Amino acid sequence: MNGREEALKYVRQDGLRLKDLPPEFRADRTIVLEAVRQVGWALEFADAELRGDRAVVLESVRNFGGALRWAAEDTVCQRPTSGTRPSRTSFRGLRLAETSEPGVLQLGRGPPRAGPPS
Repeated sequence: MNGREEALKYVRQDGLRLKDLPPEFRADRTIVLEAVRQVGWALEFADAELRGDRAVVLESVRNFGGALRWAAEDTVCQRPTSGTRPSRTSFRGLRLAETSEPGVLQLGRGPPRAGPPS
């Protein structure tokens, strides 16, 4: 892959092509965002720093809720404000829904969403 524009075009065709790109493109926020818009589980192939980027993770999870498994832990589990300790949470069977606040997603129970092939 020679250039950034070529890499961007490549992932627009199929977000999972992110895995075939050199590390410098898997660390490029624009390229990774485009990949996870196409295929949410492309987050697995993103640079570790971008797996901790809240906007990248939210975009990925909008496409495929199961992408949370590849998100950096501190992106998913935030410190509580009330002083209580966070508990371990299983995301199995959870779905994401938009809230009335722009850019905020809410976890809820619901029918399973289509995911990556097993």
